[in-house]
Amino acid sequence: MLASNLQRSDLHALHSCDNPPCCNPNHLRWGTPAENSADKSKRGRHRNKAFGGFDNPNCKIAPEALPEIVRLIDEGVLTNGAIGTRFGVTHAMISKIRTGNAWRSQVEAIRVGSTPTPETAA
Repeated sequence: MLASNLQRSDLHALHSCDNPPCCNPNHLRWGTPAENSADKSKRGRHRNKAFGGFDNPNCKIAPEALPEIVRLIDEGVLTNGAIGTRFGVTHAMISKIRTGNAWRSQVEAIRVGSTPTPETAA
């Protein structure tokens, strides 16, 4: 680690304090990439599909708002910024929905006439 000058390119520094910027050598230990991944998952710091879409605790789009967002995008009258302002999200999020880089499964479900669910989250 930092204090020991030991360099191991095959290992990761794991944080026992769960504070990524921390570099206190007493809070760090070496671990394999697999151990690092398991540690991140156990601590809820690993991105995975279980927290996509409506299941994401940071989600700002209400389930009932997404069909209206899709309708406005498909109408092509309002800008991404105007739609975002109406629903309290950024123009970048509306752009991601428009281009299929976010909410793709739910948008496809809306366009074929079914109700989006957390299971259709991508």
